Amino acid sequence: MLKVANNRTAAPKCLRVVDSNTGLPSQGVVQEKQAFRQHFCELMGGEIGTFASLVQKDRYPSASRYNNVSEDEVAESVPTLIDLLIVSMLV
Repeated sequence: MLKVANNRTAAPKCLRVVDSNTGLPSQGVVQEKQAFRQHFCELMGGEIGTFASLVQKDRYPSASRYNNVSEDEVAESVPTLIDLLIVSMLV
């Protein structure tokens, strides 16, 4: 990763991303991407996967995805016709 200095006379500085698993600086762009991906995956509770698996998961969602949703929550989430009219008038 290259950090450019603020003024034109200063030399650009090179910063390296440290891999949290090995503790060593990354040796290239690919390793930097992997370190960032792993870090944010752990931080946000995500999982690393391919785009194809994401599309597959979205096309065929689990039948139990709405098991923990009550009727009251659905009613609060879906806008009414009046809500839609008010929003369209504001735009």
